[in-house]
Amino acid sequence: MRETSLETGEVDLGLVLAPLAMLPGDPTARLASGRFVRSTLTPEGPGTIAVA
Repeated sequence: MRETSLETGEVDLGLVLAPLAMLPGDPTARLASGRFVRSTLTPEGPGTIAVA
């Protein structure tokens, strides 16, 4: 597992990341207050990204 942290300042995650998911019907993505999680299949196997 690899974890990367980047400081971005104040960002509206809903506005920036919503185009990556077909919310609310996308079962692979969750958008909550201040947190976006998306699962996907990669050539190396399943992967998940969490942005908070």
